[in-house]
Amino acid sequence: MTELRLFLLGVLFMSAYHLMHSKPKLLWILSTILPIMLVPFWYYEAYHKVSAFFWLKFFSVLIPFNWLQTCRYTSLRHAERLVTYSFGGLLILNIFEATALDFVHGHLPNAISGVLLILTMLPWIDKISIEDNNEMALKWSMPDLFLWGFSFFIWDLTVVWNNSPNATGVHLMVLILPLIIEKLYPGEWLQARGYTFYIGALGITVMTEIYETYFYVPHWLFMKDVYLLECISLAWMIAYTLRQLYVYRAVLKPSTLPPTIQQAA
Repeated sequence: MTELRLFLLGVLFMSAYHLMHSKPKLLWILSTILPIMLVPFWYYEAYHKVSAFFWLKFFSVLIPFNWLQTCRYTSLRHAERLVTYSFGGLLILNIFEATALDFVHGHLPNAISGVLLILTMLPWIDKISIEDNNEMALKWSMPDLFLWGFSFFIWDLTVVWNNSPNATGVHLMVLILPLIIEKLYPGEWLQARGYTFYIGALGITVMTEIYETYFYVPHWLFMKDVYLLECISLAWMIAYTLRQLYVYRAVLKPSTLPPTIQQAA
């Protein structure tokens, strides 16, 4: 039953993403009006039900969520360097704060994976932009972005399981959906990551008990051994990093690479 609930939750998140992608007014309601209305509830009911780190993560995604709307639907989308380095920097910050938490709690294999994740994205930060068309989508033209997103998926799932296991089920959907969206709409992983993370985090602040009761997944066998999961995360990141070093040569010496990788780069 948990798996069916997660599937239905994923369908709900996907529908919400498509609405948010095409309805600016809905975005402003979710990003400004709704959080303001929820302040009394958060203060009196919710603040003690989740960890201080979660609240840090929530507001660290609420601010970029509002910034994304501001950039997409105002003339700021034409400020290319501002868009590129603000969203690249916010993604690095998002990874860094979780990596630091892993280091503090002694989860070194996964913390190293977080460092490698940042290093492998740095050469492609300047590929982040907002389309100058009716969609005005945030795009990241990174070669094989799906693979990097999958690396992020393994690393972040391990972070959540290490530090907030009760939220793992919901966060699984938050991490899977950007990969699906990246396959459907190439280049939109970063935008999808911001939207789905915000939806999931907002839901946890409002329905903590429901999320933890109906989407609890500790019975999954691959989640039993935390250290094994960390080692899988690190092994994947090492392999991916070596591959990215090979791909990055396309920028320097394209003629030394196979044609398919030259085109991706």
